[in-house]
Amino acid sequence: MGHLLLNFSSKTLRQTTQVQVILPEASNDVTPLYPEDDIILIYLLHGLTGNASEWTRFSKIEYYAKKYNAIIVLPEVHRSFYLDQPGAQYEQYVSTDLPKFLERWFKIPAKEKTFLSGESMGGYGTLRIGLTHSKNYEKIAALSPVISLKKLITSEPDLFAPDEWASSQLERVREPLDLLMEGKAEVYRDGKLLLLCGTEDEFYEDTREFENKCKQHGYNVASHYETGEHSWLYWDHAIHRAIRFFRDLDDYLQ
Repeated sequence: MGHLLLNFSSKTLRQTTQVQVILPEASNDVTPLYPEDDIILIYLLHGLTGNASEWTRFSKIEYYAKKYNAIIVLPEVHRSFYLDQPGAQYEQYVSTDLPKFLERWFKIPAKEKTFLSGESMGGYGTLRIGLTHSKNYEKIAALSPVISLKKLITSEPDLFAPDEWASSQLERVREPLDLLMEGKAEVYRDGKLLLLCGTEDEFYEDTREFENKCKQHGYNVASHYETGEHSWLYWDHAIHRAIRFFRDLDDYLQ
């Protein structure tokens, strides 16, 4: 397994940043399901209180990368919610700047084999970036996603520093439901957007509501709900489901 930590200068972030890349390699401990030339690319987004290393520390993502022949890209975005901010354009970085950087260094798969996923804040980023830049991804999967940053700030103020998000800045944020109303989910109409959440998760009801809104607007999104909390015990299981969804091994359409 190749596990690379890369430092490069990002124009959109206006600083040197890090990205972790997992490259699948043949080994005696895993029997791959796909040949070397059938490889997929997954951008995997981290949560609010973690960083890009959390997926390698708390899940079996390296095993899944080998098993399903997937390149895993783990960007670092701090507490940005994957939103463009003064001085650092995080949405543009993940959607545009980072893929261009990777193309210079690696032979990466085409859009038809490129996917996006993440948990909690990373689920928010998955929905926002996936809906706004849908031409970049074949499928997306949001795990226990924050559906509304504005609602989270109101309901969980202890998660944020005072004035971490100015009201004037929040007023300009287009949330996943806003993007849905604008028709941004059209490309995922036929089951190419997967929602995963534990039934004991604080974001379960919001996720179900988002799914219902999608279906009210004619978007037949995929979903799967099962016992689980807002924790890595659930997310490790959920990302495995997401990767199988990306590989067309499981169908969660209802």
